[in-house]
Amino acid sequence: MTEAQATQVANFWPALIGNYTKTLAQEILAENYTDYSESALSLNQVCPQVSGAAPPLTAPVFTSRQQFEEGQGSQPAIDSQVLNIWPACTTVTLRYNMTNLGTRPVITVVVIEAIEAPSSNKYPWIISDTFSEFDSEAWIQNLKDANKC
Repeated sequence: MTEAQATQVANFWPALIGNYTKTLAQEILAENYTDYSESALSLNQVCPQVSGAAPPLTAPVFTSRQQFEEGQGSQPAIDSQVLNIWPACTTVTLRYNMTNLGTRPVITVVVIEAIEAPSSNKYPWIISDTFSEFDSEAWIQNLKDANKC
């Protein structure tokens, strides 16, 4: 992956969570896309969005593009400011600030694993896996400040 392609892949993520569309998800996520985030799972344990038993913190958040589409499609947009991009072969590490969640900054680091896209795809590389962690305590406090948790 070239540095320009890595930058494009890095920018897929803020675009996807900030301006989610099913079309975009299908263009940039592999069908068997998997997302891991102990931060997201712990946030959901403190401020649950769904009922039922909470999965272990080491479990994947999503194990397919379809699960991501169903989950992210029902979430509010998350605006972000990209702070750093570090490309490496087929992996891109991205650091950004989620800017519309409240007064406390929520800095996130996500490692994005990319694979070459099918030849018919709009983009040359797509996301196969993400591993993200963020300041879940700041997010929880922002939710509490807004009386949403």
